[in-house]
Amino acid sequence: MNLPVTSGIAAPALATAVGLAGAALGLWLTGLRRRARAVVPFSAGVLMGVALFGLLPELAVEFKIGAAAAEDAPAASAMEEVD
Repeated sequence: MNLPVTSGIAAPALATAVGLAGAALGLWLTGLRRRARAVVPFSAGVLMGVALFGLLPELAVEFKIGAAAAEDAPAASAMEEVD
């Protein structure tokens, strides 16, 4: 694939190639049960790590969640004590 970056088809073509490669890898792994049992927990851990350490801090900065959480923390702890 030798597409120029400015082409409007480059990003969708790359996404399609990655999707097809993932599907092919998934089909190949179905025949290897032992390897798949090791890869699935690892990939789940990678996905959780990306979400926790990559996406959530970015969202917290974007939506100013830290300030809202600091304001709501005393109320939440008071409700927990009452409950």
